[in-house]
Amino acid sequence: MNKKVLGDLEEGSLELVKIIDENPRISKSELKKKVDMSEDEFEEKLRELTDSGLVIRLTTTANSSMESRVPKKVFMLNPEKKSELQG
Repeated sequence: MNKKVLGDLEEGSLELVKIIDENPRISKSELKKKVDMSEDEFEEKLRELTDSGLVIRLTTTANSSMESRVPKKVFMLNPEKKSELQG
């Protein structure tokens, strides 16, 4: 990833980007378990990343028929922005 762009991210945001990059389509709850930050800080960083377009939120079907009535929200890096980071 592009060190200049990554260097512009705050530590918590950078941690989220790295985790999402390593775990495409990670759920919000799974992502939260992997970081050590308050709920408010987590929500703020994730919102900033999605608002900037670096991270995108997708809605997908759940893994089991029991859960299928509730869409599952997952996160991944925006492929266009990711190529900018790698450039």
